[in-house]
Amino acid sequence: MADDPDARLAAELGAAITARKGRGLGSGYQASVHLYETSAGAIVVKTPHRGGPLGSLWRSLLRREAAVYARLGGIAGIPRSFGLVGDGLALEHIAGPSFREHERQVADRDAFFAKLLATVRAMHEAGIAHGDLKRKDNIVVGAGERPYLIDFGIAVR
Repeated sequence: MADDPDARLAAELGAAITARKGRGLGSGYQASVHLYETSAGAIVVKTPHRGGPLGSLWRSLLRREAAVYARLGGIAGIPRSFGLVGDGLALEHIAGPSFREHERQVADRDAFFAKLLATVRAMHEAGIAHGDLKRKDNIVVGAGERPYLIDFGIAVR
């Protein structure tokens, strides 16, 4: 493990999750999202809700989402996935507002949408359809007005 940075990061994240050192970013009907500061930078962990009759479904969907992120690895405009850590999906944190929050402030709309289109095309070439891009909260405006697609919970392979 000493020579494996992914294993070290997984152990670090696992300890932070167990110690509840993350900051809550939000919660939806399927999962909760927390932010953790790590040696690799800020990482978001999406953890499925456990209780109720749908708990096993939410865990299954999160494993499916992890597979989608793995397939999209390396595409500009898709956050890096660190894979499953315990019950959660660990992802690169993209600092910035959602497109819903920042839509009117985008300075160069042509460049923004050209980058977004390139990301969508690359995603489609990888065999993935997002399934929920109408939701402006699933587009994060990162540094340099780079659009990032998030939340592949209902993506289609």
